[in-house]
Amino acid sequence: RAIPISTKVPDCQRFFDQGLGQLHGFWYFEAERSFRQAALADPDCPMTYWGMALANVNNDKRAKGFIAEAIERRERATPRERMYLDALRTWHDTDPKKDKDRRRAYVRALEAIVQQHPDDIEAKALLVLQIWQNHSRGWPISSHQAVDALIDQVLAVEPMHPIHHYRIHLWDDEK
Repeated sequence: RAIPISTKVPDCQRFFDQGLGQLHGFWYFEAERSFRQAALADPDCPMTYWGMALANVNNDKRAKGFIAEAIERRERATPRERMYLDALRTWHDTDPKKDKDRRRAYVRALEAIVQQHPDDIEAKALLVLQIWQNHSRGWPISSHQAVDALIDQVLAVEPMHPIHHYRIHLWDDEK
């Protein structure tokens, strides 16, 4: 279980985990369907809506609606889940015209999760993804090796984690 979420419904957790795996493979349509199934199993679980927001990476308006649904259920979330919710809310509340500020704030929010929860491999995976996505928008990666070390930390815990996908793209232009 990558992110244990606030639910007592096993199917909710299973579909959430499936959706997260699909997100890492950039299967956004399928990921949203999995998160929807998780929400169907437990409509009060805020992280299912967070997942739907992440799955709508290419549809800001739709993603904002889902993160609003997640925030409405925020009081049901654990402190760690609230950090995830707040990080994504910050992303969507920051003016897209201030792209640099938006990207920096999101990286900082993910780093805060990693710092407070060093065992959270999903926070590390999402941080790697965001650093790589920032690079694809023209931001330099000052140390590919440092980002790769984060990937190693995830794989040390979960050797079959789909973060392998990010490693491939991390080194696309380097080696």
